[in-house]
This record gives sequence, C-alpha cells and structure tokens, in this order.
Amino acid sequence: MTRFIAILFLIAAQQASATDTFSERISKARKAERSPVAQPTLVEFMNETRYSSQNAMGKCFTGGEPPSYTLVADLLADGTIANVEIQPLTPALECYQREFQKITFKAPIPDQYREDGLPIFIKTTWRH
Repeated sequence: MTRFIAILFLIAAQQASATDTFSERISKARKAERSPVAQPTLVEFMNETRYSSQNAMGKCFTGGEPPSYTLVADLLADGTIANVEIQPLTPALECYQREFQKITFKAPIPDQYREDGLPIFIKTTWRH
C-alpha cells in the first residue's frame, strides 16, 4: 500500500482571540492564506520546522498509522508556538499537540503579525 500525505499549511493574519472557536480559527487562516506578506513566512516555517515536526510525529505516533488531523496554533514573535489545538484529539494526537508546542521558529515573522502572532493551520490526511 502506498501512503499519501497531504499537508496544507495555511497562515492567518490575526492571532485567535480567547473566544474564537476551532472553526473560526480555521476560517481566519483560510482567508489569509494568500497574503503576500504571510506566504514567504509560511514557506520558511515549513522548511525550518519540518524535521522537528517529523521527530514529534515519530515520538507520538508509535505502533500503527498516524491519524489524520487538523491543527491550529499561534506562531509568536519570539519564535514559540502557543495555543495549539488539534481535532480530533486522541491520545497520540494529544502527545503530538504537546510536542508541536515545543517547536521553535528562528526566522522573524512579518512586523504586522508581531503584536498578535501568526496563526498556523495544518490539515494532514493519510490515505492508502
């Protein structure tokens, strides 16, 4: 069987407020994914954090196929990741949620996102 992984990284222009639902955070990300300011940061984020994310997956997704999931998080100006939320939340994905939040990003985020942070949206689907 061949595995196919489709990963979509989408970035929104505003940090999620405490009252934003998971769906609202995704909607904000989808609206901003074509931002000419956010796109270079998105590419850099994917390149810089690829191995850290894969290591987190290896630590958490043991004994079987990794689950499909949707993740939203906020990339902060200091390079840390906060407010990581994953659905559906399983024990393996709860582990990944904790590990993903430990990932850091060294490249600066654009000035317009520094105050509120830069939301990240990731949807991963595994297919046979």
